[in-house]
Amino acid sequence: MRKFVCEIGIIERLQEVIGKTDMEIYHGKGVSELTEFKYEVLRKGSPEKREIEFDTDLFGTKTFLIAVEPVFSLLGDAIGINFWAMDVTEQVLILNS
Repeated sequence: MRKFVCEIGIIERLQEVIGKTDMEIYHGKGVSELTEFKYEVLRKGSPEKREIEFDTDLFGTKTFLIAVEPVFSLLGDAIGINFWAMDVTEQVLILNS
């Protein structure tokens, strides 16, 4: 599964990440869970959202609310995904305190 990543602070590294998988870009807690979540949505063919906690070499410990939706061909086959991620770390910390 390939994707495009663009985040403030990474824009200068954009050419380094285009066409790479999540696991090729960063390592740590949450990365494999995100990858499996994307494949799950692709297999099921229906949109989902999930909070995933990460602890990576790229951005440290953060919790993201991630929404993933399948992209369908004109024939109705799931051929890819769109996904969005919102940093909800502060909201989670407030709710848990």
